[in-house]
Amino acid sequence: MVRMTQQEQEYVQRSITRHINFHFHENAVASYRAADIVWIEWNDLCRHEWPEEASILIPIVPRNIVQQATWSVPFRGTTLVLWDRLPLPDGWKCDNEEFPLWYRGPQGRLMPAWDFAGTAFDLLTMQEERVSGRRDKMGRSIAGMSPRHEDGRLMVPMINNSAAVLVDQCLRILQGKDALSVPFAKPVSVCLSHDLDQLRGDDFWTQAARLWRFVSPLTSFRMSDFAALMAVFVNLLRPRKYFMDDLLGMMAAEQSRGFASINYVLCGTRGRFGARTSLRFITRYLREIVPQGDIGMHYNHDTLHQPDAFKRQHRQIKDLTNCMPVAGRAHYLLMDPQASFRFWEAQGIEIDESLGYPDAVGYRAGIAGPFKPFDQGSQKEASITSLPLVAMDSAIAAQFAEIYEDAIEDMVGHLSVVGGTFSLLFHPGMFANPEHPETAGMYERLLDMFLQYNTVSKTPLVILKEMASGNEGRL
Repeated sequence: MVRMTQQEQEYVQRSITRHINFHFHENAVASYRAADIVWIEWNDLCRHEWPEEASILIPIVPRNIVQQATWSVPFRGTTLVLWDRLPLPDGWKCDNEEFPLWYRGPQGRLMPAWDFAGTAFDLLTMQEERVSGRRDKMGRSIAGMSPRHEDGRLMVPMINNSAAVLVDQCLRILQGKDALSVPFAKPVSVCLSHDLDQLRGDDFWTQAARLWRFVSPLTSFRMSDFAALMAVFVNLLRPRKYFMDDLLGMMAAEQSRGFASINYVLCGTRGRFGARTSLRFITRYLREIVPQGDIGMHYNHDTLHQPDAFKRQHRQIKDLTNCMPVAGRAHYLLMDPQASFRFWEAQGIEIDESLGYPDAVGYRAGIAGPFKPFDQGSQKEASITSLPLVAMDSAIAAQFAEIYEDAIEDMVGHLSVVGGTFSLLFHPGMFANPEHPETAGMYERLLDMFLQYNTVSKTPLVILKEMASGNEGRL
């Protein structure tokens, strides 16, 4: 991208303002609104052609002048990772040559040391996926394909960092030495969810996989997996064990700690990559969970940009719950961020949690929190809200193994300083299932850690209401 259009610039402004309104305390937001922030073309900035009242300048920068550097800066007891450094214009000074945060210009004007606008836009519109075009065999852009995965930047909520720096500076301008005493970021919002891929362990594909794990070692004269064989018999006798019972166990753990969650119901095509539980049993089991939590739609793989299949399954869930789902997530996170949001919006989905990675923990769009997607073709902002998925059970275990508590606490601790929403997915079958010892006790430990940080439990439906009642303000 050489230069942002006016619509793209205004989109980033609105996105940052919504994010700040949602994640920061009232006095901090008031300082942000009162500050004289001006978005300005790079050439105008270099010519010192800005409004007299401006105190903070955010330049719109040609991407070819941005330096591909990454650095860290101490900030309010945490560490910010930033990238896309801007060149220092003539007549401006840097607050730190090696680890800059702000550039100071004539008459004391300030500008961020990184490409605030361009980097935010690239992340929110997933430019790296557009450029690479790489996809796995299911058609997904996974974490291992991202250049940010290679150097650890997938774990950096760049947009949260940028917004926090901006609010902090607005406070310093308006409050002076009292800025650090003003309440800053709100407690971290935690969004818990469960994808109901299967609620019984006696389906054909699950049992066949277990039998294969038992038999396959024999072909190479190795010891058979007798635990897999035991699981076959356990679920023949008690089909709900480790699945529906897992879900109820997770919901009980949440409720005892004051948390709430949303359950995404999967119906439609059955099979190895489809729904594992029949509609008959889904109908029966939903009666047990509908009174206790929110319900959304887990879009089956056969609904990808297929309106008839989507509407049929959408209606099925409505008939089962007496409520048309407005929240959803794609099965296997199968989506195209350039087209799927438009499709889901047209089908009546208002908030979606599909934007995450199946193979890693991290911030796919560089943001921990809800935002509105942007269509570059039409140059319009969508009405649907994206709530990116930060972490899921299997990815946590695979990426962090036994140090997962420390790793997730580092993320939540950072968000407690810069503001943000942490979205966590935990599946039935991963809570207390001996077939998955790597996640045993994980969910309850994470909930307890969330309590230590005084996080606030919010379901996607609560987030929708809060965003609808918020004032977008201005930048």
